[in-house]
Amino acid sequence: MKHPWYWSKFQHDLWFKQREGGELAFWKTHVLFWTLFMFVVNGIFPMIFGVPYEAEKTIGHIVFSISIWLIAGFLYGKLSWCFGEKLYNKYSN
Repeated sequence: MKHPWYWSKFQHDLWFKQREGGELAFWKTHVLFWTLFMFVVNGIFPMIFGVPYEAEKTIGHIVFSISIWLIAGFLYGKLSWCFGEKLYNKYSN
């Protein structure tokens, strides 16, 4: 089956290498990095620099922000892994 534009042969080969490490390795390298990055940019930067919005410098803001980004990171990771597996299996010969 020919690979579509959204799942190239290159992407297929990258996913093959990624899945060799397993889902846990995927979570450690991709999901935790993404969650931490988003928390720093959207949770910590507003408290320190006031960008992109002015945030209160409270522990409540930090707890709220980290809980939001943990949930978002979990959903991002689960959907990324499921769609990656679905497309890999669909276009494997």
